[in-house]
Amino acid sequence: MTQAGREAIILNIKDNTGTALKDLKAGAALNIAVEDKQYRIVLREDVPYGFKFALCKILKGEAVIKYGETIGRATIEINEGSIVHEHNMEGLRGRGVLQPTSKEDMSMKHKFLVHGYEDNVGVAVQDINTGENVIGVFLDTNDETTIQSNHDIPLGHKIALKPIKTGEYVFEYGETIGKAVQDINPGDLVHVHNIKSVRW
Repeated sequence: MTQAGREAIILNIKDNTGTALKDLKAGAALNIAVEDKQYRIVLREDVPYGFKFALCKILKGEAVIKYGETIGRATIEINEGSIVHEHNMEGLRGRGVLQPTSKEDMSMKHKFLVHGYEDNVGVAVQDINTGENVIGVFLDTNDETTIQSNHDIPLGHKIALKPIKTGEYVFEYGETIGKAVQDINPGDLVHVHNIKSVRW
């Protein structure tokens, strides 16, 4: 896992998406490496911090890959450097429409992923409903964890794993991605209403 100037990160060499670590503007040129693979990506549109962008062209119906896992499928063709979000991808089972098509698709039981034990948030890889007890997996150890969601958490959004007090840092990908602006309880949706981005 390598990052470029703390602007963006690629989490696994299998990924076809990168993740913005700050608000990025259309036209920004990113040089990103993961293991021995190098990318030079020119963004086609603004990419807010925490959002995904395509590392290559992703054809309609092809897998969207993050953390080395299939997290969804493209609903339209997505060009290299374009933002990847719910307007052009759909979770494998988020709306009960798409089904896994290969053994590489993630287990249905895992509804969120956590990069490592230092993180205090996970990322939903399926839509999560309020009150639902959901199972997540730590990617560095394959250990599982279970938490009850306090809110609806859409695909790609963050769920708190631990109490985060006002002013404490939010950790994702082993990186500080923001600071809590109010107390956050385990199972809460973690988004712009309760965290502020850390600017580098």
